[in-house]
Amino acid sequence: MLIDSHTHLRHTYSPEELSAFLSNPPDDLGYLVEISTNNDEILTSAALRGVPWLLHAAGLYPENAALFGTKMRGEFLSLIERFPPHAIGEVGLDYHWDYAGAPEQEKLFRFNIETAIARNIPLLIHSRDAFDDTFRILKDYALKIPVVFHCFGYGPDEAEKLIPEGYYLSFAGNITYSKAEPLRAAARLVPHDRLLLETDAPYLSPIPNRGKKNCPEYVGITYRYVSELLGLDFDSLSAQIERNFRKVFGI
Repeated sequence: MLIDSHTHLRHTYSPEELSAFLSNPPDDLGYLVEISTNNDEILTSAALRGVPWLLHAAGLYPENAALFGTKMRGEFLSLIERFPPHAIGEVGLDYHWDYAGAPEQEKLFRFNIETAIARNIPLLIHSRDAFDDTFRILKDYALKIPVVFHCFGYGPDEAEKLIPEGYYLSFAGNITYSKAEPLRAAARLVPHDRLLLETDAPYLSPIPNRGKKNCPEYVGITYRYVSELLGLDFDSLSAQIERNFRKVFGI
């Protein structure tokens, strides 16, 4: 069984393609986690509920930070009460794009963290060019919920700080890119019971599909690559990832 622990199905497929995918998923795919990054996406994802192998995560992504306030907060809390997610995410900090200043992003990030704590569900982290602040903020909380750094985008130095905290690191197709040696060095450090794999579809298609739209069907390419990178049998890696995923999401 292969698992795509982070994907954006509604960004990847047209409505017709998505219907066909959900009706006839690839035989080797097990669970997928569909990500909603704002209130509108939570509403549209409601139509995908009822598929037993499709889990849902919902969070207010950093691009919401500039407009975050009482109204957005209230709508979000109401929506996740109506449509309970399996995790809060993807949430965090992104200093690569000019979404908002660091204080605004931090305020939103803390709200997301505290929502995950209150609901006792996993927290899926997005962190880009913002490691120090991401780590500092997380350390302010005595987190007893699973924390996943989705699409891990740093190197071994950062991985060495996260591993003692018990966090999970998830790698996407960009680990296959020629200039991704820091990702590969980080992946070699991660305890096997703290490792996850994902597509982040429709982004970051693995080699040889780089430049094309990514999709959950490509997650097996990343599995094969990582199994060779870590010197693990493909089936053994798949079984370990499944165990890790079930532990994170309590299934």
